[in-house]
Amino acid sequence: MSVNKCTQPYEAVNSCHPDIVCVTETWFKAKHADALFTVPGYTCVRRDRSKRKGGGICLYIRHPLQFVNIDVHDANANVETPVGASYVRI
Repeated sequence: MSVNKCTQPYEAVNSCHPDIVCVTETWFKAKHADALFTVPGYTCVRRDRSKRKGGGICLYIRHPLQFVNIDVHDANANVETPVGASYVRI
């Protein structure tokens, strides 16, 4: 993972201060610590792809917005949904 790609969300958020930022095709994996992707003033909500290469999404939600992460993944299924998705209720 290139350092340049890791700084892009940080730069985008700092330039316009949006309430919510959605980053697609993150390629983040469980081995990547959340601390690598921290943006001050925002909560990072990740959905990493675990079974295949690529994919993944990440939401940055500005403080103090309150949200609830809605889990649509069937914990008993050993497959990923065909479309990567992350749902939050603001």
